[in-house]
Amino acid sequence: MFNCQQQQNFNKVACLDKSMCVFEATLNCSHRNIMFLHLHCENPRVLQVLYLNNNNISYIHKTTFKNTTNLRRLDLNDNNISKIEEHTFSGLEKLEYLHLSKNKIREIHKDSFINLQNLLFIDLEDNLLTVINDGTFIRSKALWQVHLARNKINQVHENSFKEKSSLKHLYCSNNEISDITFLKKFPQLTFLDLSLNRIQIIPHMILMQTNLRKLNLSYNNLETLSSGTICDLPVLTDLDLSHNKLKDLGEGPFDHLYGLNTLDLRNNYLTSFSYGVDFGRVRGNVMDIYIDNNNWHCHYLHQIRQLSGIRLKYQNINRNISNIDGIPCSDVDKEFITTKDGMIKLEIRNDQLVLFIIIGVGIMIISTILILTVVLLIRRMHRSNTYHLRDDPMMKSLPPTNQKKTNNKYAIAPIRDIEDEPVYEEIYIKL
Repeated sequence: MFNCQQQQNFNKVACLDKSMCVFEATLNCSHRNIMFLHLHCENPRVLQVLYLNNNNISYIHKTTFKNTTNLRRLDLNDNNISKIEEHTFSGLEKLEYLHLSKNKIREIHKDSFINLQNLLFIDLEDNLLTVINDGTFIRSKALWQVHLARNKINQVHENSFKEKSSLKHLYCSNNEISDITFLKKFPQLTFLDLSLNRIQIIPHMILMQTNLRKLNLSYNNLETLSSGTICDLPVLTDLDLSHNKLKDLGEGPFDHLYGLNTLDLRNNYLTSFSYGVDFGRVRGNVMDIYIDNNNWHCHYLHQIRQLSGIRLKYQNINRNISNIDGIPCSDVDKEFITTKDGMIKLEIRNDQLVLFIIIGVGIMIISTILILTVVLLIRRMHRSNTYHLRDDPMMKSLPPTNQKKTNNKYAIAPIRDIEDEPVYEEIYIKL
């Protein structure tokens, strides 16, 4: 490998001259304050690896690499490039690794990489990109790793990549992405990082990458996961949903993730999530669930910590409040506290006790009122029946007095009702 520092009369305008690249396959021209790039090689086809990182290059002419047809790795990290124009990398049909991170790139022409059919890896992190246009990587059929982190990307067009792309690693963290429908182009993804974006919803049938092993959706605005959103990921080992606004995870969201080793649910608003009878049992490994800073229900934590194959991971232990094994939790009417011997104790709080007393007294008062009401209704019905009997014609045919038997004769025995009106009944008194 030839190093530019070996050149005694170094030219900041161009690192490459005839003497450097006649026989050398690798050329290191990094950290040389190069501003303009010109290739002056008698035999540029010998060059396979070119390091131009950490310079001041701001512009690349579309004919710069025209004759370096055997170049396989090009490093342009840490420069001042602001735009990748059409056919900038013309002639680099064999290029496999392209490094463009830490520049000031705002725009990439859709035909910038049109000739890079053998490109495997591209790094565009730490730039100022806002949009990935249609057709940007559509000709890069062999592309398997793309780095787009730490830009200002708010849109990735669906046709930015070829249909059924062979892409396996996609890093898009720390952008402004909200729409992820472009993911359906990547059936072979194994690693996907969408953390630190603005995703609010995951469309159904988008995450259908059966080879996906690691999925990072942390630091987004997710509030719910629809049922079936992440169920068809059989080899997924790591799932990060931390630092969202999740309240609902749908029906049995993790039941079919049989390879899951790590599940991060920290810093959400979860009280529980549903799971099937096989959750945690059918996998041969132990699944770690990170659960700090949520709104867990105590009875739910008590249930899930009994499951085999599940290990709850937490750091914020507080045994002075309602908790399960030190994990803060709450229930509507119950308080669970883990004792020193590991037993679960159910306690009733003072405010709950007062509430129970108030409810009990209220029930007693209502019962008393109901009983008195029934008694008054019965008495009123009895009084009404008495008046009806008095007006009955059969009753009027009776003698106007009661009869008292004395020496086989009858005596009069008047009886009065509540209102002192005469009421006559026939009674027999044996003397």
